[in-house]
Amino acid sequence: MLQVLVEHQQADGDLFSGVGGSKYVWLYSHGIASIALCEAYGMTRDPALKEPAQRALDFIMAAQNTAQGGWRYAPGVGTDTSVSGWQLMALKSGQMTGLRVDSAAFSGVRGWLDSARDTDDPSLYVYRPRALQEHQRAPSAAMTAEAMLMRLYLGGSSRDQMARGAAYLRARLPSMGAQPQD
Repeated sequence: MLQVLVEHQQADGDLFSGVGGSKYVWLYSHGIASIALCEAYGMTRDPALKEPAQRALDFIMAAQNTAQGGWRYAPGVGTDTSVSGWQLMALKSGQMTGLRVDSAAFSGVRGWLDSARDTDDPSLYVYRPRALQEHQRAPSAAMTAEAMLMRLYLGGSSRDQMARGAAYLRARLPSMGAQPQD
């Protein structure tokens, strides 16, 4: 699998081939594939993986929406908490293996997370705070969980906000066959 990723990586570091895929999965796919490359490099220190993993991270940093601080479906176009989480996980994975990650990328994500907090309860997070669709501006368990992980990767949040976010998630634990609660 890693060999396939490396062989199909584009010159700019992009790991998404786009063949048979929807434009809505472009950066999701790239982020997840980047995590795989970075983790494989970190576990093996295989020199054949270092440069492709770094190029994948470079693509993520170049694709960041600098005005909003995160990522959405395509490079530089919009931001949402979900896609941003996958990109941050890849960046953090790369950083932990000693690959180069610009601190400005992390600063941008912090700014995004600050804007994606629920206006009534800053311990909760939304998918897209400026979206026209009301459900995208409402806090959800999925976005709160992802944002809390992102905050931990970035150095955390206040203990009180993390505890309140965790309580919100505990009250919404998934169960087999149940309908989503958010």
